[in-house]
This record gives sequence, structure tokens and C-alpha cells, in this order.
Amino acid sequence: MSWSSKAQTWASVLLGPSLLAVVISTIIAISLPLVVHFLLYRPSSATSLPTFLILGPRGAGKTSFVTLLEQGSNPATHTSQAPLTVEASLPDAIVVASGQYRSSNDPTSQAPTRFQLIDTPGHTKLRHFALDFLATANNLCGVVFMLDAGDLSVIEPEGSTGIGLKGTAEYLLDVLLAVKRRSAKLEGAQPFALLVAANKLDLFTALPTPLIKTRLSAELHDVFRSRAKGLLDSNSGTGDGAQAEDEEIGVSYDVIGGHVMGSNGTDITEWLKWIGKRL
Repeated sequence: MSWSSKAQTWASVLLGPSLLAVVISTIIAISLPLVVHFLLYRPSSATSLPTFLILGPRGAGKTSFVTLLEQGSNPATHTSQAPLTVEASLPDAIVVASGQYRSSNDPTSQAPTRFQLIDTPGHTKLRHFALDFLATANNLCGVVFMLDAGDLSVIEPEGSTGIGLKGTAEYLLDVLLAVKRRSAKLEGAQPFALLVAANKLDLFTALPTPLIKTRLSAELHDVFRSRAKGLLDSNSGTGDGAQAEDEEIGVSYDVIGGHVMGSNGTDITEWLKWIGKRL
């Protein structure tokens, strides 16, 4: 029997009023919509969560902050040696921007808004993790630069283990310039929001938030001009350094104080409100 004869025989069986034809037609009618559904509607878990990058000098309290949001408690932490990614949600009292105008009876407004935090090491030799994430992280909604409000002295006291005002400003400038570079690649997109979270504000040695902002801004521009001058000297007057010196940093940031740990509990509400405005 030829191939065409076999095809005609099968066609007659499938199209005829036989039990086999009914069974095959039923299987196709049931399975085809299911296949199409699974192809078109992928699981929502495949989508990436809104992400916030947590960075700053070592000892600033980054891991404690991330652990507090993830677990709701503040266990003892140690200096991070590698990045840590966790999922968290805001307390019910914090209203996110996407739900600001929703009715309280809307079921979607009652579900917690999940987001992702990436905690990065603050040691000088490990800061490349933070800058790499800053350049490549997906769905990045904001950057939180956490510093120790008690470690911003112009002259570090003897025996201090902190990096002081200058070291903090140098790292923050690296972050600001990295934010500017990535924002420039995203045409028409809003620049990344950046929060300078002044932690340990409850300590006696901590500076008040307005003074932190003033000192940090002045030191940032001093470091920026110093680098520009070094670039000018290395280029032997080619003009590249002069152009860099005249260029503004061009990235705005908010400075908000608080404390993750303390004798009177935690005070991170304003930081959480800042995050909520970006969700």
C-alpha cells in the first residue's frame, strides 16, 4: 500500500463517525487551550522584584538594616565578605506610591508589596561588588548609601577604626558618578533615586542631619576637584582635567537620619517611607 493510500485511510477513519475519531478530537479540544494558556501566561515569579541596592562604608549598619527588614528582628551581624540578596516587605503603616490612590477595600492594596534588597560589603577591597551591581542590576528602583553618623570627623581621633569624612565622601563620589553613568545610558528614563541614610543618629558622637549634609557636600566637591586636578596633571595640560573640573557631579540625593539599633529601639520609619515612594 502506497503512502497516499495510507493517508487516505487514516483521513477516512478520523473524519468518519468512529470511536477513535471521537477520542482523538476530544483530546485535541481539551489539550490545545491548556497548551496555549501555559505558553502565553508564564508564572509571575519569573518577573524580577523591585530592587534596592544597599551600600556604604564598613561598620555603617547595612547588614543590620537588611536583616531587620527581612526578619523583623536585629540579631548580631558581622562584617560582610560577599553580597547578600534578600526579599522583604514594608510594614502596613507605610503606603507605597503604587497604592497611594487605591481604595482600602481593594484586595491588591491589602497584599504586602515585596521587594528585593542587595546588601554589599563595605570594605575598600570589596566595593567592586557594589559598583558592579550598580552598573548591571535589573529593575533597580533606588540606591541606599548608609553611613555612620558618628564617623564623620574631619580629623579622626587616635585609635579610630572608621574612615572619617574624607573616606566616606570618596566612596559616595564613586557611587554618584556610577549612578550618573548608568542613568546616562537609559535614555528618557528617570535618574536613580539615591538616599544617604545617616545611621546611628542616637549616639552621642553623631552629627545632626543638616550638619551631615553640609559637611558631606563640601567634602564631596573637595574630593571631586582634587581628582580633577590630578587628572589635569596626568594629562600634562591637554585640557581633559580642566573639563572634568568644570563639570558638576550632577546627581542629587536625600540625607535622612535614623538608627537601626539603639537603647530606645529602632528609628527607620523615614527610610522606609523613602523606599515606599519608589515602589
